[in-house]
Amino acid sequence: MATKDKPRTCSSMQHHEFEREAVPKSAYKSYLSFLAIFAGRHTAGTEFTIGPLFIVHGASATDVVLGLLLGNVLATLSWRFICAPVAMKTRCTTFYQLEKICGKRTVLCYNLFVGVLLSMIAGAMCTVSATAIGDILHAPMPGLHDFLPSSWAFSAIVMTVAIITSLIAAFGYTFVARFSIIIVPYMLAVILYMGIQSLRLFKVNSFSDFWEVASLQVWTDKLPEPGFAKFGFWHCVCSAWFCDLLLHIGMLDLSILRYGKSSRVGWCSAIGMFAGHYVTWIVAGLLYALQLQADPNDIDVKPGPMAKAVAGTNGLVCVILAGWSTANPCLYEAGLAFQSVFGERSNTRLITIGMGCLAGVAGLFPAVVMRILELLAYGGLVVMPMGVVLFCDCFVLPRLELQSEAYENNVSSWPATITWFATNLVTLPLVITDTLAVFFAPLPGMLLAAVLYMAGSWLRDKRSKAVNLKLKSDELDIEGNANHDETTETSRSESNSDASHL
Repeated sequence: MATKDKPRTCSSMQHHEFEREAVPKSAYKSYLSFLAIFAGRHTAGTEFTIGPLFIVHGASATDVVLGLLLGNVLATLSWRFICAPVAMKTRCTTFYQLEKICGKRTVLCYNLFVGVLLSMIAGAMCTVSATAIGDILHAPMPGLHDFLPSSWAFSAIVMTVAIITSLIAAFGYTFVARFSIIIVPYMLAVILYMGIQSLRLFKVNSFSDFWEVASLQVWTDKLPEPGFAKFGFWHCVCSAWFCDLLLHIGMLDLSILRYGKSSRVGWCSAIGMFAGHYVTWIVAGLLYALQLQADPNDIDVKPGPMAKAVAGTNGLVCVILAGWSTANPCLYEAGLAFQSVFGERSNTRLITIGMGCLAGVAGLFPAVVMRILELLAYGGLVVMPMGVVLFCDCFVLPRLELQSEAYENNVSSWPATITWFATNLVTLPLVITDTLAVFFAPLPGMLLAAVLYMAGSWLRDKRSKAVNLKLKSDELDIEGNANHDETTETSRSESNSDASHL
């Protein structure tokens, strides 16, 4: 049975993140803080890893330049028109809002999965930052096809970065936003410089020169590296759109956007998608192409050395900060996920630091970084049905006059649970068996999840109404029989009284 949580006092609000209550108006944040969060999180360590992967996957220049453009437009629209409206209506964390719908048992499984997933993503960011520090300390770094850690020295660097990052994230949303505001202008300036310098090294003086270099020396439409699938135009579109599927359609960003003043805050994602994803992926691709030009056998994706080769020390510092800027909000949300698991009395800061240690362990394995696109795609695919449930529960069910927030209103919550498991039961086997590429699976998955949840909610409410009508009918029958028996008894008493008078 759902329980109502007591509102916090003003003093307690200073030390908590409103984990189990709606964000009050006094805690709303400015657009600048969201611009900083999106720019910092998506001008990130992963971008220096993801950018070269389009070369590794054998995409062409047209696929990358146009496909990524369209995909990032779709991602921005997903934040603005799917995620932000839900955040404005609920003002709750993703985890608490789902608890209102699904109940604690289902959300327990969800929170455990999401917390571990976010920690792995944060671990990948720590590894990216560690490549820059490792270059300074001359520590052996992992290769493209490595699975296990490359050296004790590099492992120690990864763990140190993870612990420092978790300490920053533990101070909450406000501190994370301020950290991003400070570092983002510097990172954007260095990335712009690396892009310009890369074009100079390729001797690009016009757009026609750029397109020739892009087509013949960077994204050459070659065969992919062994173990990597061939990418075409729609692979690039969907990888850009669904790269952050778990955040926009998967609704994990409710935990951040709930601090916004209106749903227009969703437009702030554009700076992350274009200054971050689009531009940084292209710049990172240029850096990787320069590395291959210098040594065709050096196919390892090493963001730190790649950036240093073009921008020197500033490149190394940029990569370190880029890793931190993404790991911070990831660990913040992971801490909220596990705080929901351990209960409202648990210390969110200590949990966040613990998630940082878990991120460090995940970052020790190079495969987490080298397969980051697949990790994001699979994670988003698993989380996506719950995002659809949240959207439908907020906007579709009320219009259909069906019960929303089922668990909170003491109504059976099986439609949400069935939707999550059934959707994954259909989509995951298709991906694992290579019947459908993981980047395309969310398209039918979203439709399936919406149909399942709406149909399940309709069936639940229909059965509930039928049961209620039967109960009322039975109550009326019982009441009618009782009245009949009382009337009969009264008649008998009157007859006996008349007989005694006679």
